[in-house]
Amino acid sequence: MASFRLQKTWAIVPSDIWTWGGDALITIEGKGDQTQVDIKVKITGQLYDWGKSKSVIKKVLGDIEGLHLAANT
Repeated sequence: MASFRLQKTWAIVPSDIWTWGGDALITIEGKGDQTQVDIKVKITGQLYDWGKSKSVIKKVLGDIEGLHLAANT
């Protein structure tokens, strides 16, 4: 059973035509034969982020899934 210690990474969320930029905190922790991923996104300077946070989370999870699939081929 492989496990690894908690890993935290900060990422910059770039601005676009609809939102100001922001920050994302991505935490990955191995728990036995499972991996826990926690993603927190904060778009600064706006009351609404117009779906930017959900978009960033979906992209990060898709990238992680792609890495998993590539590692198992």
